[in-house]
Parts: sequence; C-alpha cells; structure tokens
Amino acid sequence: MCSSPKGGRSKPHLSSAVDSTFGDMNSSEYSDMVRRANESYERRQEELLELRKNRVSIQTHPQNVTPVISLYKKFKNYLVQSVFTHQI
Repeated sequence: MCSSPKGGRSKPHLSSAVDSTFGDMNSSEYSDMVRRANESYERRQEELLELRKNRVSIQTHPQNVTPVISLYKKFKNYLVQSVFTHQI
C-alpha cells in the first residue's frame, strides 16, 4: 500500500476505462508504427554486426608467454633439491 503525502492510506481506484498509450491510434497506424520499429531494430542489428566485424581485437595479456621464474625461486629450488638429495 502506498501512503499519501499526509500519511493516510490511499485506496486503489477501480475504473472501467483502460488508460492506453495507443488508444487514439487505429489498427493501420499501430501496424505502421510496429513495422517502422522492427525495421529500425533490424537496421541497428546490421550496424552492430558490421561494427563487430571491423572491431580491432585488443588483447589485455600476451597469449604465448612462458612463465618467468625469478632468480630467487630458481636458487630456492636448487637448495631444496640439493638438501633433500644429500640427506638420503
């Protein structure tokens, strides 16, 4: 329920009249409007398809880059391997 500005409750209004945006249009005018809207939509879809075809692909990260291991990690791995092989 909604409240009125004074804080009272508002009651829904029952009406037999239907408020329509297209109530003053006849069927041929409405059909023409729908046809124009569909044509506009189809043109826009074609434009979007062309834009997608011509879009330059920008890669945010390189695709074929081998992982780089830092010198610290290499040294750490070497020490760990040498310690474990000498203990056995």
